[in-house]
Amino acid sequence: MSLTLILILLALGIALSQAISSERAVTLRWLRLGDLVALSLLGGAAAALLADPPRASIAMWVVVGVLACGALAHLMLVQLGRRRAQRWAIALTAAACAALLIGPWCVESFAAHRALAVADAAAPPPWSGPLIGVSLVLAAWLAGGSLMTMLLGHAYLTSGSEMTQQPFLRLVRLLLLGLLARLLVVAAALWTWWSAQAGPEATPPIMEAVTIAARLLMGLVVPIAMTWMALQCVRLRSNQSATGILYVSSTMMLVGEFLGLALAAAHGLPF
Repeated sequence: MSLTLILILLALGIALSQAISSERAVTLRWLRLGDLVALSLLGGAAAALLADPPRASIAMWVVVGVLACGALAHLMLVQLGRRRAQRWAIALTAAACAALLIGPWCVESFAAHRALAVADAAAPPPWSGPLIGVSLVLAAWLAGGSLMTMLLGHAYLTSGSEMTQQPFLRLVRLLLLGLLARLLVVAAALWTWWSAQAGPEATPPIMEAVTIAARLLMGLVVPIAMTWMALQCVRLRSNQSATGILYVSSTMMLVGEFLGLALAAAHGLPF
C-alpha cells in the first residue's frame, strides 16, 4: 500500500478521535491542533496523488476531499466555539469516509472472488474483501487515534484544571479495544494464510513468515501490553508517564500498520 493511503488513514483517525471525545470535556486547543495536523497530512496525500497520476483513484480523491472539507468546517466551528456543531460536523465526516473505505470492498469482493475462484482454487475467501475495509478503518483509528491520544496527554501539561481524566481514559480504553479488534482480524487472516501453506509439499516463505511475525509482535502484541500500561498510569493520574508510553506504542502501531497494509496488498487478506 502507498504512503498516500497511510496519510489518509492518519487523517481519518484524527477525525475519529475528535468525534469520540466529548465536546465539553476537551480543550479547543487540542481540537484545533488535530485539524491543523489532519490538513497538513491531507495536503501531503493530495500532492502524492498529483505526483503519481497512474496510481491515483477517484475514491482516494473523494476521501481526501471529504476529509479536508470536514476538517476545515470543524476548525471554523471550533474557532467560533460552536462545540456541539463541531462534533456533529467531524462525526459525519468520519462516518462518510469510513463508509467510502468499507463500501467498495463489500460491493466488489464477492464478484471478484467468483471470477478468481474459477481460475485459482487458492483465491482469498469472499469475506476477506469486506474485512479489509473494516481493517482499514481500524488501522486509521490505531494510527491517527494513537497520535491524538498522545497529544491529549501533552495537553494536560498546559490545561490546568480545564480537563478531567475522563477524556484521556476514554481514548486510551478505546485504543486498547481497537488493538484487540485488530488482533482478531489479523488472526483470521493468519489462519487463512497458514491453511493455504499447509499442503504436503508447501512450505511457508521465510521472509513472509518473518514479516507476519513482526506485524503481530511489533504492531499488535507489544502495543497491547504498552497501552494497558498507559491505561493504568492514566488511572493513577500519571499523565506524563502515560504519554511517554504512548510515544513508543504509537510508533510501533504505525510501523505495524505499514506492514499489515503491505501484506494485505500482497495476499488479499486483512493483515
